Amino acid sequence: MKTRDLIMIVFAVGTLCSACSSDEEVPEIQPQPQEEEEKEQTEATALRPLSIVENESTPFNAAQYAGSLTDDERTVGSGLQDFALRFVRESFSASDNQENIVVSPLSAGILLSSLANGCNGQTLQEICDLLNMKTSDLNTLNSYQRKIATQLDIADDSVCFLSNNALWMQHKLPVYLSFINDSKNFYSTEVEAIDFADQAAGGTINRWCREKTKGLIERIVEDGPMDCVLSMANALYFKAPWTDGFHEEGTKPGTFTNQDGTEKEVQMMHRKDQFFVRYAKAVSFDLAALDFGQYSHKNYSMVFCLPHKGVSLKACLEGLDATAWNEAVSSLSMQNVDLMLPRFEVSQSQQLKPVFQKMGLNAIFDVQQADLSRLSPQPLAVSDIQQNAVLKVNEKGAEAAAVTWAGMTTSDGPGEEPEYIPFHVDRPFFFAIQENQNGNILFMGVVRNL
Repeated sequence: MKTRDLIMIVFAVGTLCSACSSDEEVPEIQPQPQEEEEKEQTEATALRPLSIVENESTPFNAAQYAGSLTDDERTVGSGLQDFALRFVRESFSASDNQENIVVSPLSAGILLSSLANGCNGQTLQEICDLLNMKTSDLNTLNSYQRKIATQLDIADDSVCFLSNNALWMQHKLPVYLSFINDSKNFYSTEVEAIDFADQAAGGTINRWCREKTKGLIERIVEDGPMDCVLSMANALYFKAPWTDGFHEEGTKPGTFTNQDGTEKEVQMMHRKDQFFVRYAKAVSFDLAALDFGQYSHKNYSMVFCLPHKGVSLKACLEGLDATAWNEAVSSLSMQNVDLMLPRFEVSQSQQLKPVFQKMGLNAIFDVQQADLSRLSPQPLAVSDIQQNAVLKVNEKGAEAAAVTWAGMTTSDGPGEEPEYIPFHVDRPFFFAIQENQNGNILFMGVVRNL
């Protein structure tokens, strides 16, 4: 291939369901037929021997990157949260304010963080600006991502969180040892050489995708040869039941009013128990949060945000930055809430290149300007970034997957019926699935129509 061949960046975003070890609490994932499994075992591979350029690589001491986050790492984390919310706003805007959306800011941030280690000059500056950090903080960013990956893999048997990264490079493309070591040390990246001209190239990457998303995402590229010299991937897998779920007998038909005013009959889940949900009021929307996992942990939650009547989703999201979001989430408290929530599914396919370009990432996509000189001595540029995602929510929990190319009850005994705050999600809303300790946003999206 010519020296100005493009890199094709692949982001794989993962799954939201019940638990690694059990499928009893969420919608079951249908396994592939046995004959399909046997076929995969015999499918051809395009993998080849690696071609690595030896260069100076900093010795790695794993102990240095263990333990709690430092103040500098927390600052980097705050910048990534700002990136996450801006990423959601731009994705919302790119959908022409008409479609449902679901994206994974966490996965996008991991990929961009890893890629930054191969960049220099204006290209590195633009990635750092996008992630709200200084170029001198790159090692702090790497350390943050390594620690967060460990913290997200929490000791809760009912919750499963997995993060996987992969790098496929053209088998004759020289890649610096320092970039490979940084990818492995900070991001646990699987590094493989591949012949992108081979008929099995796309299938090789798609098999990785199916494996890391437990079969929920079948493919991220077309089968067959690929017009690229390097692909990177991050796959997130999250599977959890509600800490205190809905009762199926409480689910009844209800009406959801779509953004255009039309009405749709949907299956509405319903709970009216005391202190079942955390609730708060923000300036332009109300929010309610349901926790995932065991009562003793509750490291993850799903936050549903319902704009005040007369306030559009667009107006809510336009004024939503990290400060406003954290103020709203931190004000959540256990309340008596009459909660109605539709079962719903959201799916989306989105080209992220124009989204990132609007956010200021431009040089990396231009073969004349891209500077990935810390990745390879050969001139490279990013050609395409695509993200496909799906989210399903029901009485037992939630299940989600995305691929990018690139709830405690208490009772004081009998007495008067308490007053309940109505939180009826019967019109367009937005949501987020987040890790509670550091506020990392795994998934975020908008439901305009059902």
